[in-house]
Amino acid sequence: MPRFALFLAMMAAALPAAAQTPQSIADAKALAIGTVVTVAGRVTVANEYGGPMYLQDATGGMPVYFVALHTAAQRGDSVIVTGPISEFQATAGQPGTGLKQISCPTGNTTCVTYTVAGAGTAPAPRLTRFAEFAEPLEGQLLLVEDVRFTSTGSFQANISYPVTDGAGGTGVVYIDNTTNLVGAAIPTTPVQAVGTLGQYRGTRQLQPRNTADLGIQPVTYPFEDVSKDLTFEVVTWNMEFFGYNGPIGTDPDAGPDDEELQIANAVKVLRRLDADLYGLEEIVSTVAFNRVIDSLNVGQPGTFAGQIAPIRQVTSADDPAEVGQKTAFIWRTATVSPVSRGFFTTSGQWGFCCGSGGGGRYPYALTFDATMGGTTKRITAVVIHAKAGSTTADYDQRLSDVNLMKITFDGRTNDDFIFLGDYNDDLDVSTVGGRVTPYTRYTSDAAWTFPTLALSQQKFASTTGGEMIDHIGHRGTIASTHLAGTTRIENPNYLGSYLSTTSDHYPVWTRYDLAGVTTDAEAEALPAAAVLAVSPSPARSRVAVRFAALAAPGTVAVYDVLGRRVADATVAAGASEAAFDVSALPTGLYVVRLDAGAVQGSRALVVAR
Repeated sequence: MPRFALFLAMMAAALPAAAQTPQSIADAKALAIGTVVTVAGRVTVANEYGGPMYLQDATGGMPVYFVALHTAAQRGDSVIVTGPISEFQATAGQPGTGLKQISCPTGNTTCVTYTVAGAGTAPAPRLTRFAEFAEPLEGQLLLVEDVRFTSTGSFQANISYPVTDGAGGTGVVYIDNTTNLVGAAIPTTPVQAVGTLGQYRGTRQLQPRNTADLGIQPVTYPFEDVSKDLTFEVVTWNMEFFGYNGPIGTDPDAGPDDEELQIANAVKVLRRLDADLYGLEEIVSTVAFNRVIDSLNVGQPGTFAGQIAPIRQVTSADDPAEVGQKTAFIWRTATVSPVSRGFFTTSGQWGFCCGSGGGGRYPYALTFDATMGGTTKRITAVVIHAKAGSTTADYDQRLSDVNLMKITFDGRTNDDFIFLGDYNDDLDVSTVGGRVTPYTRYTSDAAWTFPTLALSQQKFASTTGGEMIDHIGHRGTIASTHLAGTTRIENPNYLGSYLSTTSDHYPVWTRYDLAGVTTDAEAEALPAAAVLAVSPSPARSRVAVRFAALAAPGTVAVYDVLGRRVADATVAAGASEAAFDVSALPTGLYVVRLDAGAVQGSRALVVAR
């Protein structure tokens, strides 16, 4: 008996009596939309994409979108599935431009039945090249050699990247937001790329399941083993016309359509972030804002409080409480004690938004005492929503606004500041015609540090427009408490359809060690003589790392500000030093970490040219 026929016979034996006899995947995909089919195969993708699951037989591959199945299946499982054929993301009016799959119609959660018949080994990827991508290969696990990415930086969620292969063909690699590829460095040398082949509105795209499919390392962040309860987390988030859906100005339909779902999702995101201070933008409804705080306090009354800016961006005939975007703060009451709050500047020349009579989005300031582990530090956080737009006039207004604001900053030389918000421009190069960033007076001022600048340099994006415009900076003694490498863009893959239901911006956040707990933890883990010594710092080429002789083997690694491991060395038991060549590393701040069983520690390293 042929191998495939034998496989089908074995699978059919595991089916309930009422089920259909499995047919080949190739035959099933040729049937009309809505036809109920039964197919059998091995799982190549379980829940790596958060659904669908992919299975494959000798004739082809096919996705199955059914939550109960793709959360239960494992790679290599033998699965039998019965359900209707559908087409995912075809161009309207153009059948065949989407991906054939098995799934239930909207609202139906029972039309798919399945049996997991046994575990085994997932099929090996089929060697191919981009020029051979065609409908028969859709749904299969493929391998393309010598793939080169034309983009640089780090992978972003739900983005398609243009690529070429060794045969001169062109293609697209799609990064799903649920995979550990998000945030990983885009390869700068050719790689062997493994993934399933999909089709999105006529474009076929290779979709890797994880970093192993591209032979790269996932992004990691230092200090992840330090509880957030011991550090101070700061978030900025533009919440996109929060709590409102209707006409504002020339926008006939501002923000997500379902306000109740947007509010519920916002609560989920804020709980997941679990931060001490949130600077928020585009809050329209004060009622919705207060509902979020109430939800955060369910079961823990008084844990969070907030303040929305008393701002008018509309004509006097409109209700400023419910129409127009406002900035706001939410804070954890156990760590943040407000001292004062109000507009940072209300210069008559200010034009941060669209209001009449100079009533635009003035920067809003919250001065507070932050207390962590018995240590209290007074900080002023200033949240902004800068003038939007990509015209020369928009750029000029942003430049004028932030320069006016810097005059106020410069007049308070002894204060600690956190400057956060939707800058509506980038920090390395302006989003307007590649001009000098309008924030150049800040980035060129040695007193200021912007942890998010590294995200810009690595080509991260905090918006659906592909731009990094949501930022956090600081000035003063708080700079010495910032935990290098902890700054990141939140990936809300725990929410379905985040961009259409919640916001077109992603939260951006970072961590501060106000109480010095990371230093204390290292001191407890290492005897005095074992505290890491890194020299020289700044370094140009070679770096020596010294520590007390180790009782167990371990590793010493160097991480960049994005938390990526850029160098490492294995150290044997009894070793007391390691060395690195950093001549190829860009100028910047790095973290050196020792991990040798119970002995752990870290030190900062500056590379300078």
